[in-house]
Amino acid sequence: MFEPTSWDISTRKRLNQQSYAEKLLYKALRKKLRRVKRNFCIHYGTPENKRRYFVDFCILLSNLFIEIDGKEHDKVDDWIREQEILKYFPHFEFLRFTNEEVFRDTKAVVKAIKKRHYEKIARWSTRRLEKKRLRKQRKLMEAAILSNISTNPTNLEYSQKVT
Repeated sequence: MFEPTSWDISTRKRLNQQSYAEKLLYKALRKKLRRVKRNFCIHYGTPENKRRYFVDFCILLSNLFIEIDGKEHDKVDDWIREQEILKYFPHFEFLRFTNEEVFRDTKAVVKAIKKRHYEKIARWSTRRLEKKRLRKQRKLMEAAILSNISTNPTNLEYSQKVT
């Protein structure tokens, strides 16, 4: 499985071909979220059948791909490609917005992206904190068992009989 990479020879050319909606959203996102990458190249597929796809924006920290759809996007083809990419990157998620949504209310689009970003980060941190809490609890239980055995030798004899 290939990891997504941001470097590609044609990245400069693609940055110059960005639509006005993409430029507008990038300026707004850059102020609110630090690690936004634009024109991010995803390499996916098998080694024999390697493919690549450029997403408009990517936030690697929260595993989000953000697409701004204009009139040239065919919804069915985009959906099929999106499902194919998600087979190779199941932990990522696509967020799609239209040009009209970006022009009409850029703040609402940024707010929706930020909300999803922080939800995914919170879920990830909660899992990490839960694992940490369980590890600490396990250590405390082991310490309590060891201290109980050392202070009460009868428990040691009993535990040896049981095992």
